[in-house]
Amino acid sequence: MAKTTAYGGARPVFALAENAETEPVEVAWAGSYLALGARLARHADSLDRKQLIVVLSVPRRDYVAALVGAGWTLTRPYPTGAGNPLQVARQGGSQAWYRALNAGYVYAGELRELNEAVSPARMRYAGSHFKVTSFLRMAPAPALDGERREEHVQPGSIVRYTRAIESWDDRLVAPAQDLALVGIESRLRADLEAVLCRIGDSDGDRLDTLLKPWRRGAATWFSRIYSSATLEEAPSGYKAVLLDGQAAIKYIAETFSPVVVCVIDRSVADENQAESLVNMRRTEGTGIDVADLLGWRPPVGIEIMGFEVRL
Repeated sequence: MAKTTAYGGARPVFALAENAETEPVEVAWAGSYLALGARLARHADSLDRKQLIVVLSVPRRDYVAALVGAGWTLTRPYPTGAGNPLQVARQGGSQAWYRALNAGYVYAGELRELNEAVSPARMRYAGSHFKVTSFLRMAPAPALDGERREEHVQPGSIVRYTRAIESWDDRLVAPAQDLALVGIESRLRADLEAVLCRIGDSDGDRLDTLLKPWRRGAATWFSRIYSSATLEEAPSGYKAVLLDGQAAIKYIAETFSPVVVCVIDRSVADENQAESLVNMRRTEGTGIDVADLLGWRPPVGIEIMGFEVRL
């Protein structure tokens, strides 16, 4: 893998805190990983029966997969279907499932009745009665194992900076759900407690808010985390899979998503997976210059390798 340098004297744009109770620290590399996720998100749809594999060898894995994933989720186009709640309910009808949000909550539930004989129109939805005008956006949704409600977390600095704020409500009710992260789940969950903000802003976003991983009882989610310790086979049906650490990278041969990012943690003395990736590139892949393909320059001290294989 080629070792590249960048941002040697660049002033940091972002600050990162381990959690909401700690002070943020300026970090020069956070924006680089966000940018990688964003550029992969834009490039993904141009892959025609090919898989792009990007390998990052980093001094420590902390936050890398989470930041790349955040860049992906903030940039990927969201599915169509979100719209004015009354129009969506009229078009889809009752006895169907929807996601909807108001100022306080995101809901996932069945619409049992739409009553336009009263003004304003009311609906029996997600186990309760509402004025239709109380909802901001609504979209058809698949049925879940139960009706759900979760807090509508207000986005902050990073969502504004990336302009995802312009479509944030639609993303909540019509999420793409096209990203999977594989790794040691407790570490990934801990990474997602971190708060990222643009320097000069006071209202950062938890990485958990930007990635919105699936959890039991969630009404909406953007991504899903899989534990490499208990996984029996690689996750399928995703546009991108992030393999975080050597224990996750062992699933590379059975991962068929168009985009795969492998994060090798050099603080762990295990070169087996790195060697297997180099061998995969040599025997099955076509080498790719990631800087040329994506216009992405990694931070100082990061080794990068890219290649494509046929799907």
